[in-house]
Amino acid sequence: MKTAVSRVFFGALFWSAASIASAEDAALLIANDDYFRLGDVPEVSALSDTADILKNDGFTVFAGDNSRSREMWNLAMSFRDASEEADRLIVVLGGHIVHSERDSWLLGSRTLSADALTVGGFGLSVGAILEVLGSVPGGAVLMVAASDDELDVQGNIESGLGTLSIPQGITVIKGPAQELRRILSSDLLNPERSLSDVALRAGSSVEVLGFTSKRVSFAGETPVAIQNADADYWDVVRSMGTLEAALSYLDRYPNGQFRDEANQLITEFREAPVREAEATEDALQLTRQMRIDIQRSLSTLGFDPRGVDGIFGRGTRAAIMAWQKDNGFDETGYLTGNQIGILRAAATRRAAEFEEEERQRQLEVERQDRAYWDATGRSGEEADLRVYLERYPDGVFSDIAKSRLAVFNEERRSVEEAEERAIWDNVVTTNTAEAYRGYLEDYPDGLFSADARARLEALEGGPASEAEIAAARAEERRVANSSITRLLIERRLAFLGLEPGVVNGQFDRNTRRAIRRFQRAQDLAVTGFVTQQTLVRLLVR
Repeated sequence: MKTAVSRVFFGALFWSAASIASAEDAALLIANDDYFRLGDVPEVSALSDTADILKNDGFTVFAGDNSRSREMWNLAMSFRDASEEADRLIVVLGGHIVHSERDSWLLGSRTLSADALTVGGFGLSVGAILEVLGSVPGGAVLMVAASDDELDVQGNIESGLGTLSIPQGITVIKGPAQELRRILSSDLLNPERSLSDVALRAGSSVEVLGFTSKRVSFAGETPVAIQNADADYWDVVRSMGTLEAALSYLDRYPNGQFRDEANQLITEFREAPVREAEATEDALQLTRQMRIDIQRSLSTLGFDPRGVDGIFGRGTRAAIMAWQKDNGFDETGYLTGNQIGILRAAATRRAAEFEEEERQRQLEVERQDRAYWDATGRSGEEADLRVYLERYPDGVFSDIAKSRLAVFNEERRSVEEAEERAIWDNVVTTNTAEAYRGYLEDYPDGLFSADARARLEALEGGPASEAEIAAARAEERRVANSSITRLLIERRLAFLGLEPGVVNGQFDRNTRRAIRRFQRAQDLAVTGFVTQQTLVRLLVR
């Protein structure tokens, strides 16, 4: 990652090459104001004549109004091909735009829906457009006019333009369509206006991001010899003497006259520390048990090695690098003997803290459990027993409460109406969530409604939602994917007195109940499945 200083420094070295007449400028214009299913965006029509403005300035324009997704993709691909030989690039996008955490999309005029699974089939990726523009640092601009309408989107998709990852040397201008048209016609293509001037003259409703140099006019009226720019840039890189500087040179001048020197410098920076660190770790001759201990220590300290199996794969190396970064060591992904000692000591301290916290939580949970039993279930009344089990379905007195409730249920069966009794018997025999839901729909206040709800809750995993349980089940397959790990989990549950049943590396009903008890005591999501967070809490020493 480049530092703020280097961004500013290298940004100052971007010279416009537009005045060197070697290639044609290219522009992409897509303005969607008329949507088939979504609301129209009439203000975007202000961009309709910007194609003529760009053509008059010498741009080859790939334009589309109210384009469908495939039409947008075809225009974008044609623009991408033309950009390979262009000195200046401009992209103007207007219409309904949605975003996720990773990207934003301009939706086509025939878009039917916008969710995480389908948005790529209906929209044009703004991130992909930025990658194309990144090939011309200092000479590329993205202009976006996004609708302010809140769309009916689903999943992790939201309306509007999201956070953009802007390549170095690229300018992004976003705002109302009318303002973008004014900026394009009066400022951006004006040879007397620098990119900094464009940003300063933009209205309050416009936001200018990325590259805004005072030295560079997008119209390209300040030519500098390419060879001189290359040499000046390399002089700065050599004076800085950093990996970041060398990478920046190749990014700017991939075929520059100092390409070989830059590649050599990059190789030296990248390979030397890692080779040395790898050799140091190899000399330690770590056994599998030692590697398991290291992975457990990393996990205890909150650095996920993606498995405690004694195998140092990508997950473990990434966890080691993250730990090294947090502790001021070189981020090589390989450990020294001294680092292993520091890691083990830190994990031991944290494990002791976990142990004490766990003991105190367990004592407090049991105290509250017993106090609640004294206040409710000890009376032996059916309502009180149910109140107790609702809060403590796996509590200290849960078996007693359930056995007593079974007596109440048996007594109730003798006085129920024949039809409802027959239906309930069938539901109990079926013992599925669907059967219990059907019973509750027919008898919302029936004699067995409380039992039905309790059994439905038990079948669906307790207080956690179906989505949480599904996510926890998937996570368990990743973090407890070996028999060794499962044995460790069962032994730990047995040591804590949570009664997981036979310790054989196979999770059964008793194991699930023990896991839920542990999660409830730890204030974790009660799913009955071993998540990464549950594993960390369980396996600390």
